[in-house]
Amino acid sequence: MVRFFPRFPPYARTITIRHLLNHTSYLPVFEDVLKKRKTKTSEEAVALFSEQLELHFLPGDEWEYNNGRYVLLSHIVEKASSKEFSLSLQENIFEPVLHD
Repeated sequence: MVRFFPRFPPYARTITIRHLLNHTSYLPVFEDVLKKRKTKTSEEAVALFSEQLELHFLPGDEWEYNNGRYVLLSHIVEKASSKEFSLSLQENIFEPVLHD
């Protein structure tokens, strides 16, 4: 994950995309992070995640549902594809299904 978010603390080296997808990354609960400051964009939310200094348990050890991890995943898609998330979804998921 550090490849996509170089400003994240060292613990980010242990978190994989699979951990984010499976809700086992154990980044702090998104809503708790947002309560610290009012954010208006997902970029601001990602910046707040980068300020979290520790995890509650090691990635992969426990499961906890958290919508915020999908914010991070959408940013990973944008960085990997060099396209907005919605455009990547349209081109890679919705259009192929509609033309099947």
